[in-house]
This record gives sequence, structure tokens and C-alpha cells, in this order.
Amino acid sequence: MLKTRKLISLLLVVAMMLSVFSVAIVSASAADGDAATTASEKAIVHISGLDGKVETKEFNVGDDFYVYTTLNASQINEGKIGSLNARQLYTNSVVKLIDEYTENDGILELQDVFPITQYATMASGHHTDLTDDEEYHDPTRGAIFYNASIASYRGFRFDDDDDILIKSHYQITNPGEAYITNEVVTLACSDEDLTRIIDRGVIVRDNFRLHASSLAPELQPTEAPTEAPVPTEAPTEAPEPTEAPTEAPVPTEAPTEPAPEDTYIVAGNTTDIFGTSWNGNDANNTMTKGDDGIYTKQYTVNGAMKDVQLKAVKNGTTWIGDETGNNVTFNLTGAGTFTVYCDGTKTWVDGDIVSYESGLDVQSVTAVGNGSSDGDNWLNNEFWNEKAASNHMTKVEDGIYEIEYTLGEYDTSDPEFKFAINDAWTHNFGLGDNGVI
Repeated sequence: MLKTRKLISLLLVVAMMLSVFSVAIVSASAADGDAATTASEKAIVHISGLDGKVETKEFNVGDDFYVYTTLNASQINEGKIGSLNARQLYTNSVVKLIDEYTENDGILELQDVFPITQYATMASGHHTDLTDDEEYHDPTRGAIFYNASIASYRGFRFDDDDDILIKSHYQITNPGEAYITNEVVTLACSDEDLTRIIDRGVIVRDNFRLHASSLAPELQPTEAPTEAPVPTEAPTEAPEPTEAPTEAPVPTEAPTEPAPEDTYIVAGNTTDIFGTSWNGNDANNTMTKGDDGIYTKQYTVNGAMKDVQLKAVKNGTTWIGDETGNNVTFNLTGAGTFTVYCDGTKTWVDGDIVSYESGLDVQSVTAVGNGSSDGDNWLNNEFWNEKAASNHMTKVEDGIYEIEYTLGEYDTSDPEFKFAINDAWTHNFGLGDNGVI
């Protein structure tokens, strides 16, 4: 493995490739106003992980409950995880975070909320909505953003259905319908290759289980055993028939159940169009399969909009962007309709009001990537931080920016970086898979 001391210079020739990648290390939630409640007021809460299962529970206003999100990756690297980057989102008009969370200090007890990763977890922030969040821009939702990594091949052990990734505590504040969902940006093993299970939001290995429930793991029902019961012994002597048997009918084969149809749902960054923000389980955005196998969904808007972003989500887990894996990003020039298309490998939009002209007013360009606290100054040791002023690049001439790093004994085998415009992910540029260099 090559280790060297060198001077690295990054140059950006601005090319319009758009994507989004969340690396906020904050916890966000709704305003904490206590609603007047009565026992008769009800809330419906839908809880989901990444296993395609949704638990729906009814609560009274004032009730509190836990959400247990468990991870079992025992079939991959014996369940030893080296790094993860994830978030849990919730409808903040109906539920709020309690106990372990305060407005000023964020998450207080990491070992209670993250029983396995514990103090290796970075998860702090504020009690607020996501109005100002560049990726979600949604005042109706709050979030817990967290990541964890360990510099050891032993990794974090997630090899059982009872292994808790995050245990979050909520309270019902108002009647209504709420969604608590889990999203994972990165899930990588602790092996030498850092084998990806989930890479930039895309599931690349499906032999794992990430499940969410309001029941503690030990109280969740177990699946019915797959082994057939042992047959009883046949009688030693068969009685003689009194009449000659008739010919036995030829048995018909049991009908096989057809495989369930895939579902494709549009998830985007604005509630003005999609009703919810980045919600891959919102049935109101379900796409329709055409005779050509392409899924479509049409939308009508009342006026112009800038920087609309979306992806198609297959079966609630697989996020499909443009041909590079990035978000599909575009402008709407006025009132009218546009259509979203997905062929299972890429997503695109079309319509008379669709425009891809960005008209960017570039105030700053930031080099963003996989720096770390032990990275010997790679990216000033900032991990996917689009707001890091220390990584602002210097403008050389129109369209060209540069930044230099003097590195120590840095492992150069797996550097990743891209460029964020104006300290946000709304516009960012890169090459390669999913727009990362």
C-alpha cells in the first residue's frame, strides 16, 4: 500500500454535473411547543427501515414511544462494520424527540441512543426543523444525522437481528399522521477493502437486514420456522381394502404465486411539488409502468421554480438518479406540467417548462471529501463537510479554482472528493460513479 509525503493540487474546471450528499453531523427536530391534548386525540405513525416493511401504530396525544432500528449484516464480513453515515427523519408536526435530546446540547447520552457504536458516533445538533437544510429544505420534518467509524479490522459488530443501530425516543405532540424513516448514505465493512454494503445511498449488497419497530428487539415476533415438521411413522400393517381402488387422479401442480410488482416512487426536495421531502415511501408519488417498461409520473405546477431535485426510489430502498447516480436537478420556467421517467437504471424529466440552465452565482468553491481525524491533513481532516472554510479554493481564472495540501504519511489508495458551490450541496461537481472523483 503506497504511503508517501507529497503536495497535492486540486483543480476544478466547472462542468455542470449535479448531485446531493448529506454529511451533516447534527440532530434536527421540530419546535418543542407543547400541544394541548386529550386522550381521545389520535396519531397514526408509520415506521420503516430498509427491509421493505412498514409498521403502523396508533397513539394518543401525549404518548411516548421508542423506535428501535436494528442492523444484521452477519452474512457480510461476519457483520463487522467499519464506517456508517445515516439519518432518521420524522414528521415534526406530530412527533418530537424527548429525553436524550436538548435544544442546546443535542444528543446527551450517546451510549443509550447508539448502544453499539456509542462514543465513536458523531451526532449532535439542535432542536429545529429542516427549513434551512440545503438537501431537505422541509419545515415539516426533523432529523437525527449521525455517523461512526472505527480504525480497526474488528469493526462494530452487527451480526444479530437484536443489534440496535439507533434507539430514538419520541412523543406524540399533535393528532395526525407521521412518518419515521431511516436513510443510510454509507455502510461499509471493516475489511481491508472497506467493502461497501450501501454506497452513497445505493444498496450494492442486499444480504443484510435493517429493520425499524416500536417494539424492543426481544419483544418482536419471530418468523415462522422454515423446517418442515418431522412426519409420524407409518403404521406397520396397512389394512386390506375391501374394494379395488379406483385410479388415483393425476395431481395438479400447486399454482405459483406471481412475483410482486416493483414499485417506483418519486422523491424530491420540495413539498410544493411532491407533498413530502425526500420520502421514498410516499404513495402519492407512485409512478405508473408503461407498456415499454418505463415508469412515469406527471406533475402540475402553478409557477416557476429553481433548483428542483429528485430521484426515483425502487421498492422503498434503491435510489435511482441520473446516468451518473446524481440527483436529477432542473428549473421550471413557469406554470404547466412536467413528467418524471425511470427505466430502472436512470431517472430523467421532460416537459415544455423544464430547463437545465443553472445561472450559478458562484461565491465560493469548497473541496469536499473523505478527510478524517487521522488523515494527515488530507482535506484539512474534514469529513464530507461542504461548509469547511479551510477547504475554500482560490480562483485562478474564470471556471478554474485550485487548492493545495501538504500531506504527511497519507494512504493514497482511496481518496474521494468533489466540489461544492456556495457552501451547499445544491450544486456540486465531480466525475466517476455518483459524481465522486
